Amino acid sequence: MIKKIIVEGVINEDILGFRKIYLQARQSRDMISKIEVEDFIKKLNDCNAENGVFITTSDFENKKYNEIKNIRLINGVELINLISEYGT
Repeated sequence: MIKKIIVEGVINEDILGFRKIYLQARQSRDMISKIEVEDFIKKLNDCNAENGVFITTSDFENKKYNEIKNIRLINGVELINLISEYGT
C-alpha cells in the first residue's frame, strides 16, 4: 500500500490575495472516502474559505461533492487529462 501524502496549500486567484482557493492533494491507491472529503470541507469552513480543490491520484467513493459549487474533486484520470491538456 502506498503511503498517503497530504499536501495542503492556498492559491491566490488575484494579485492582492483576496480570492483564495484551498487545496488538498493525496497520492493513494485507496479510494478517498466520504469522511475524508467531509473533513476537507470542515477545514474549508473553519477558515472561512470560499473555494476548495481536492486532488487524488486514485478516485473518490462519493462524487456528489462535485455538485457543491465551491468544491472541486479531481481524480487520477481527470488529473492525467488536465496535465495532458495544459502541461506540467
